[in-house]
Amino acid sequence: MKNYLAFILVLVCFNAFAQQDTTTVYANPGYNKDPMRSKWIPKVEKQDGLWVLNLYNKKQILQEKISYADEKLQVRKGPYAFYGNGILKEEGFYDSGHKHGEWKNYSDEGKLVATKNYIWGVLKEN
Repeated sequence: MKNYLAFILVLVCFNAFAQQDTTTVYANPGYNKDPMRSKWIPKVEKQDGLWVLNLYNKKQILQEKISYADEKLQVRKGPYAFYGNGILKEEGFYDSGHKHGEWKNYSDEGKLVATKNYIWGVLKEN
């Protein structure tokens, strides 16, 4: 009987001191995992065979435009644009979820400040 009680006590102690899993499980598309994007209003439409996600702030100003190959919005493919206060900040192209081709960054005034080239997500040195 003492062995049985000792065994139960050990199990209770292990359970009491075990680390809890604090991982957040998301049931929604990946873009909502980002705290910034989760506050924006999503609008999805189909354009030229791609699913285009437009994200708007509370004032209905476009913040980001992401193209996906699938209706579940999991694989980025096609044009991408990021805006700040309604001004284009970054634009480029995704292929199979990777940055691919020419990506442009713009200043707060909308002037081109940098151009980078990517090949399947890897920055290409000039």
